[in-house]
Amino acid sequence: MNEPPVVPTQDLEGSSELVQVEQEPIYVRLFEKTKKHKNKDGTACWEPIAEKNYEELKKLHETQIQEHGEDTLNVKDAYIKALKRKSGYVRGLGPGARPPKKGKTGENNERLSTQVDTLAASNEELRVSNEQLKASNEELKASNEEFKASNEELRAEFSKLNKDAIEREKKMREDMLKLFQDMRNNES
Repeated sequence: MNEPPVVPTQDLEGSSELVQVEQEPIYVRLFEKTKKHKNKDGTACWEPIAEKNYEELKKLHETQIQEHGEDTLNVKDAYIKALKRKSGYVRGLGPGARPPKKGKTGENNERLSTQVDTLAASNEELRVSNEQLKASNEELKASNEEFKASNEELRAEFSKLNKDAIEREKKMREDMLKLFQDMRNNES
């Protein structure tokens, strides 16, 4: 990640053979660039406490090389490890860089991991429930279509029966009227 670049340089005698020189990692170079200044007489001087912190960063780099074979730290992680935390920000990076909360990251990670697992299980349950509701909805739609078709058949049957009843009633009235007329005619 943050492996220091290897810069080719020529050896001192001017031969064409190249010698590999390893540069310090970016976090060491950045710290030196921002905390080391030149006096008016041209001599280099450090800001207060900066030289001690610079040495801590160099030790951290050496430790990373010894333990991992390479230095994979980024600037923020290196500053947090070497310069320790200060209330509200990471030393060397100003107030914008916030360190993780002290001592609670493991607990927070475990709690968040548990919450993620719970939410994932809940999400799966909701997905299954949603699928069941979709299937049930499709069954209800089919049942509703059958009901509509049946309702239309019943309306048609009722309309036919009503029409037949009206015709029978009309025929009965005509027959009764005819019967009454015949009875009157027979009386006269």
